[in-house]
Amino acid sequence: MADMSSSQTSNSNNMNTAAKKRKRGPNYTASELAVLEEEFSANRSLLESNLSDKVTHAQLKHCWQQIADQVNSVGHHFRSGTEIKEKWRQMVKKAKKEFSSRRIPRKQVAEDLHVTRRPHHLESLRCTRTLLGFP
Repeated sequence: MADMSSSQTSNSNNMNTAAKKRKRGPNYTASELAVLEEEFSANRSLLESNLSDKVTHAQLKHCWQQIADQVNSVGHHFRSGTEIKEKWRQMVKKAKKEFSSRRIPRKQVAEDLHVTRRPHHLESLRCTRTLLGFP
Protein backbone atom coordinates (compact mmCIF):
# COMPACT_ATOMS: atom_id res chain seq x y z
CA MET A 1 0.00 0.00 0.00
CA ALA A 2 2.86 2.35 0.79
CA ASP A 3 4.39 1.56 -2.60
CA MET A 4 1.25 2.71 -4.38
CA SER A 5 1.14 6.03 -2.59
CA SER A 6 4.79 6.72 -3.41
CA SER A 7 4.20 5.83 -7.06
CA GLN A 8 1.16 8.08 -7.14
CA THR A 9 3.13 11.01 -5.70
CA SER A 10 5.93 10.47 -8.19
CA ASN A 11 3.39 10.47 -11.04
CA SER A 12 1.86 13.69 -9.77
CA ASN A 13 5.34 15.25 -9.51
CA ASN A 14 6.05 14.26 -13.11
CA MET A 15 2.77 15.83 -14.21
CA ASN A 16 3.56 19.05 -12.34
CA THR A 17 6.99 19.38 -13.95
CA ALA A 18 5.51 18.70 -17.38
CA ALA A 19 2.93 21.43 -16.82
CA LYS A 20 5.64 23.86 -15.67
CA LYS A 21 7.73 23.45 -18.84
CA ARG A 22 7.52 26.50 -21.04
CA LYS A 23 6.25 25.85 -24.54
CA ARG A 24 8.53 27.09 -27.29
CA GLY A 25 7.13 30.06 -29.17
CA PRO A 26 7.08 30.48 -32.94
CA ASN A 27 10.12 31.88 -34.72
CA TYR A 28 10.37 35.62 -35.25
CA THR A 29 9.78 36.82 -38.78
CA ALA A 30 12.14 39.17 -40.57
CA SER A 31 9.59 41.99 -40.36
CA GLU A 32 9.24 41.49 -36.59
CA LEU A 33 13.01 41.65 -36.15
CA ALA A 34 13.24 44.77 -38.32
CA VAL A 35 10.58 46.52 -36.22
CA LEU A 36 12.35 45.44 -33.04
CA GLU A 37 15.63 46.95 -34.26
CA GLU A 38 13.94 50.19 -35.35
CA GLU A 39 12.05 50.61 -32.09
CA PHE A 40 15.09 49.82 -29.98
CA SER A 41 17.21 52.37 -31.81
CA ALA A 42 14.43 54.96 -31.35
CA ASN A 43 14.37 54.29 -27.58
CA ARG A 44 18.07 53.53 -27.13
CA SER A 45 18.78 56.37 -24.69
CA LEU A 46 16.03 55.21 -22.35
CA LEU A 47 16.74 51.47 -22.61
CA GLU A 48 20.52 51.73 -22.23
CA SER A 49 20.46 54.33 -19.47
CA ASN A 50 22.62 53.39 -16.48
CA LEU A 51 21.08 55.96 -14.16
CA SER A 52 18.52 54.18 -12.03
CA ASP A 53 17.29 57.50 -10.57
CA LYS A 54 16.50 58.85 -14.01
CA VAL A 55 14.85 55.73 -15.41
CA THR A 56 12.68 53.63 -13.17
CA HIS A 57 11.91 49.98 -13.63
CA ALA A 58 8.29 50.80 -14.49
CA GLN A 59 9.38 53.14 -17.28
CA LEU A 60 11.64 50.48 -18.76
CA LYS A 61 8.90 47.87 -18.55
CA HIS A 62 6.46 50.27 -20.22
CA CYS A 63 8.96 51.02 -22.99
CA TRP A 64 9.53 47.30 -23.70
CA GLN A 65 5.75 46.81 -23.78
CA GLN A 66 5.39 49.63 -26.32
CA ILE A 67 8.04 47.95 -28.47
CA ALA A 68 6.16 44.65 -28.08
CA ASP A 69 2.96 46.36 -29.24
CA GLN A 70 4.74 47.60 -32.36
CA VAL A 71 6.17 44.13 -33.05
CA ASN A 72 2.74 42.55 -32.48
CA SER A 73 1.15 44.94 -34.97
CA VAL A 74 3.45 43.51 -37.68
CA GLY A 75 3.54 39.84 -36.70
CA HIS A 76 0.94 37.12 -36.43
CA HIS A 77 1.83 35.94 -32.92
CA PHE A 78 1.43 37.73 -29.62
CA ARG A 79 4.72 38.63 -27.90
CA SER A 80 4.97 40.11 -24.42
CA GLY A 81 7.34 42.87 -23.40
CA THR A 82 9.54 40.42 -21.49
CA GLU A 83 9.72 38.10 -24.52
CA ILE A 84 10.76 41.03 -26.72
CA LYS A 85 13.37 42.11 -24.18
CA GLU A 86 14.77 38.56 -24.02
CA LYS A 87 14.85 38.31 -27.81
CA TRP A 88 16.81 41.59 -27.99
CA ARG A 89 19.26 40.32 -25.37
CA GLN A 90 19.77 37.10 -27.38
CA MET A 91 20.26 39.06 -30.62
CA VAL A 92 22.96 41.22 -29.00
CA LYS A 93 24.64 38.15 -27.53
CA LYS A 94 24.66 36.40 -30.91
CA ALA A 95 26.02 39.49 -32.67
CA LYS A 96 28.86 39.83 -30.15
CA LYS A 97 29.74 36.17 -30.50
CA GLU A 98 29.73 36.40 -34.30
CA PHE A 99 31.84 39.56 -34.22
CA SER A 100 34.41 38.05 -31.87
CA SER A 101 34.68 34.91 -33.99
CA ARG A 102 35.60 37.07 -37.00
CA ARG A 103 38.40 38.81 -35.16
CA ILE A 104 41.94 37.58 -35.66
CA PRO A 105 43.28 36.01 -32.47
CA ARG A 106 45.97 38.08 -30.73
CA LYS A 107 48.52 35.30 -30.95
CA GLN A 108 48.15 35.14 -34.71
CA VAL A 109 48.49 38.92 -35.01
CA ALA A 110 51.63 38.84 -32.90
CA GLU A 111 53.12 36.08 -35.06
CA ASP A 112 52.31 38.03 -38.21
CA LEU A 113 54.06 41.11 -36.82
CA HIS A 114 57.26 39.23 -35.97
CA VAL A 115 58.49 38.83 -39.50
CA THR A 116 61.91 37.35 -40.10
CA ARG A 117 63.10 40.53 -41.82
CA ARG A 118 65.93 42.36 -40.12
CA PRO A 119 66.32 46.09 -40.43
CA HIS A 120 68.96 47.12 -42.98
CA HIS A 121 70.97 49.21 -40.55
CA LEU A 122 71.47 46.16 -38.29
CA GLU A 123 72.72 44.09 -41.22
CA SER A 124 75.30 46.74 -42.03
CA LEU A 125 76.46 46.85 -38.40
CA ARG A 126 76.84 43.10 -38.35
CA CYS A 127 79.07 43.18 -41.40
CA THR A 128 81.32 45.93 -40.00
CA ARG A 129 81.69 44.19 -36.65
CA THR A 130 83.07 41.06 -38.27
CA LEU A 131 85.48 43.11 -40.34
CA LEU A 132 86.77 44.84 -37.24
CA GLY A 133 87.51 41.55 -35.56
CA PHE A 134 84.52 41.31 -33.30
CA PRO A 135 82.79 37.94 -33.28
